[in-house]
Amino acid sequence: MHLDASQPSILLSHVPNRLPIAEQAGVSLQISGHTPWRPAFPFTWLTRRAFGKFTYGLRRFGAMQVYTSYGAGTWGPPMRVGTSPEIVLLTFK
Repeated sequence: MHLDASQPSILLSHVPNRLPIAEQAGVSLQISGHTPWRPAFPFTWLTRRAFGKFTYGLRRFGAMQVYTSYGAGTWGPPMRVGTSPEIVLLTFK
């Protein structure tokens, strides 16, 4: 699928992967949020290994912007141990 490049588009993706596919399809912004283990080793190493520079924050991938949040801070059992949960508000102008 290819999108109209003259119109902005947003893709919500569970994790910040398969970026070439989204970028080639013409997605303007991909929002992901499944890297909740920032402060706890070895999860920091695992998420960096899996997602590289797209582990957190706003980054560019070709013509596409990618924003990754740490998310709500839970995984598996409902608990918040060693996480920095966040809810992100994005404002578009």
